[in-house]
Amino acid sequence: MSVRNSYIKNATTAVYTNSGASTINVIHTALTNNGTAVNASASGSTIRMHDVSMFDNTTGLAIGAGATIATANNNHSAGNTTSAGTNGTINTF
Repeated sequence: MSVRNSYIKNATTAVYTNSGASTINVIHTALTNNGTAVNASASGSTIRMHDVSMFDNTTGLAIGAGATIATANNNHSAGNTTSAGTNGTINTF
């Protein structure tokens, strides 16, 4: 699944994986004023981020044990109460 050129706001969780086989690509997207911007919660799941803006969320990134958030290192973040709550892996692609 891919989310591209989108604006997601005021959601409990903007981008969420809850299955080990799931992969979500988030590209050129703004995630603002959400409870959690990005949550890779299931072991074996992956969320890939490219040019994603995360502003004023309660939590920017949440990563469950065995899950992965992969980044192109061109994302933007400010005003999140918690930047990253991690038990999994953050890597680059």
